[in-house]
Amino acid sequence: MKLIAALACLLILVSAVTYGEQKYTRGVGIYPGNPAEDYAPALVPDKSNYRNLALLRPAYHSSSYDYNLTAQLVTDGIKETKMPRWLITTLMTGVARKNERELLIDHNTNSNVNLGSQNGWIQFEFAGGDTPLEIDHIDLEARITPKAGAPQPQQQQSQASPGNWSCVVMGSDDGKEWSQVGRAEGAIPPAPAPMLFGPRGSLLKPSIILLAQTLRKRVYRIELKATTDGVWTVNEVAFFNKDQRVEPGGLFSFNSSWKPEGIGEEWVYVDLGSRSTFDRVALYWIRRAAEGVIQVSDDAKNWKDLQALPPGTDLKDDLKLRKPAQGRYVRALMKKPASPDGYILSELEVYGRGGLVAKPDPKNILPARADGGMNMASWRLQRDSLVQADGAALSKPGFQDSNWIPATVPATVLSSYWNAGALPDPNYGTNQLMISDSFFNADFWYRAEFTAPANLSGKKAWLNFDGINWKAEVFLNGENLGRIEGAFMRGRFDVTKQIKLQGKNALAIRIIRNATPGSMKQKVLETAGLNGGADNPADWVGLAQFINYDGYRAIFEAQGKNRMGVLLWMSHPCWPSFVWQTYDYYFDPTAGYFGSRKGSEPLHIQWNSSTDDIEVVNYNAGKVSGLTANVQLLNMDASVKWEKSAAVDSVEDSILTPLKMEFPEGLSPVHFIKLKLTQGEKLVSENFYWRGVEDGNYTALRSLPKVELQATTKSERQGKRWVLKTELNNSSKQPALMVRLKAVRTKSGDRILPAYYSDNFVSLMPGEQKTIVTRIEDADTRCESPRIMIDGFNIK
Repeated sequence: MKLIAALACLLILVSAVTYGEQKYTRGVGIYPGNPAEDYAPALVPDKSNYRNLALLRPAYHSSSYDYNLTAQLVTDGIKETKMPRWLITTLMTGVARKNERELLIDHNTNSNVNLGSQNGWIQFEFAGGDTPLEIDHIDLEARITPKAGAPQPQQQQSQASPGNWSCVVMGSDDGKEWSQVGRAEGAIPPAPAPMLFGPRGSLLKPSIILLAQTLRKRVYRIELKATTDGVWTVNEVAFFNKDQRVEPGGLFSFNSSWKPEGIGEEWVYVDLGSRSTFDRVALYWIRRAAEGVIQVSDDAKNWKDLQALPPGTDLKDDLKLRKPAQGRYVRALMKKPASPDGYILSELEVYGRGGLVAKPDPKNILPARADGGMNMASWRLQRDSLVQADGAALSKPGFQDSNWIPATVPATVLSSYWNAGALPDPNYGTNQLMISDSFFNADFWYRAEFTAPANLSGKKAWLNFDGINWKAEVFLNGENLGRIEGAFMRGRFDVTKQIKLQGKNALAIRIIRNATPGSMKQKVLETAGLNGGADNPADWVGLAQFINYDGYRAIFEAQGKNRMGVLLWMSHPCWPSFVWQTYDYYFDPTAGYFGSRKGSEPLHIQWNSSTDDIEVVNYNAGKVSGLTANVQLLNMDASVKWEKSAAVDSVEDSILTPLKMEFPEGLSPVHFIKLKLTQGEKLVSENFYWRGVEDGNYTALRSLPKVELQATTKSERQGKRWVLKTELNNSSKQPALMVRLKAVRTKSGDRILPAYYSDNFVSLMPGEQKTIVTRIEDADTRCESPRIMIDGFNIK
């Protein structure tokens, strides 16, 4: 008999209840989609208790200096007194924006800064904190790349040094008076031959020993020079003290306070959850406002002044209102700072009656498991820095955890805080920027008490974890059971000796933070990154499906000859994303999914673009004779420019080349290769490629006329599922490219996801027809009948 406890930070879903008990799912992108799998606490009104209504409630700000010192931290119950640290990065073009500030200290050499010339500099100011950080050396990774038009090296070994480089580090206490504190120099190494993709130029990795043994400067300027006519790109700057990495970024130094970006008018407000009555507001400052006012609102748009902030230098404003106020939102509006550092607020408290509190919901508790597992009810969660006891004490029955939040299990720590009403909904607007990034650089404790199953006597008992992120320490009944090491690793512990068959058992788990959490890579219009910059996102996404289909199909077609096996490292993302996915966060399959499936057919016909051979690949279809391979080369107007066929007999685990492509004169800038493999009248495999006269240039496709497809769909309810059969017919005289089917709800038009298509992102030549079958679960229709919507690259 096993004792199995599903635990927080699990990255899998708990087994669903039987389908007959399942109601309609909650809609696209809402987790968990099945209401029966929602183990969140209930948010209930509390009109009787006089308390801090703002505690663990969502907070919003006008701005934040970085991604760490956000509004979320003014309602977390931590009254901070220490000055936070923050980083000011200055480039040659000016002070770096928030999303550029940590590019060079993020442990990621792929995020870099181009200095634009052969002589340039970067400056870092370590602001805030009680004292400056200690530094004894700096490691640098940079490249010097010849300017555009300069001769490129052909072979690394034969190249002489193109010149010399130097790196000087200047230090300052105030950003005005400077002194040289370190220097390194040398010959520029020969640059390797340029790659099709990836960085170019000569790579340098100097380590600059500072002149003093250790320094406590506020500002460091790194000056780079080269004697060659090139451009500096800096990939990473790492600060060290006694071989330990010094992290100037705020993410690595948790401070529970909000610091806005500006020093003019700024605000922060809390959502109490419902209209409440309050008579006291307390603010705990690190750098106070010289002028400001407390306001109230019912809609977070129209604000009413309640009471001005008092003058003075006190770091606590405890405001007793002249008369009780009512409203859902309470805001501190700051008009003028009392110091050059601007405003820094640690905590905002609102005392009164009302609001919402999180309580464990009896109906939202993990169900008993059919494999002998047990129900671990009433999990609690707390930040490690707020817990004074050790794991042995926490894992003893009776430990007082009433001030911990109710945890959602299985889920992440962030989900638990969101479900407990402590965070803004990150799925809307800019709410993600209200959640402190330092939230992800902390340890957290989970704790639960339970009664062992009655039939364990005389049997071995196991404690089993289905998944932990990233590492964990496990304690049961005062004893350390051990650790779970590594993301997504399962843990299994023999607890036969530790389990109590009578009375309560207590389990405590410390979830250990990631060692290198990285930093925010927010894309904005000015710095969209390599994945953005398009002025029309919908158009960009549509065009990207060509690359998606072609690229993923090529991954699987490329293994036809040398079958070493293919593994997609990331088939889907765990958050909304444009990249690295065959199906997305919302379970919508991309063109990459259908390209992967096309390239993985058991018996498959394909074009090898490196040899221009037409290949018939038999992975596991057995011996198949009497096949015909046919290839057509068509221009953009669908006229056939070349065609050829050949008979084929295929055996399993083979690759044949019955045909070779020819490309006659008169091809349009982009043209199409259409392949068919048939056995008599039966279509065995088909494939479709677009090819540019100029390799990789498909811009001419944008001139294709719009096509109106004929499409009819027959839908049938089959028990708990729907089957929709769609007949597509291109009766026009033009090709129809990347035709896409979408299952939607008949009335609302909302997407139904997941949906399973027999094919999608298909291309139809004039007169061509295709049948596509779509299957969906009735539970995902939300009580509406489904229908099919058609769109595509050049579909009206």
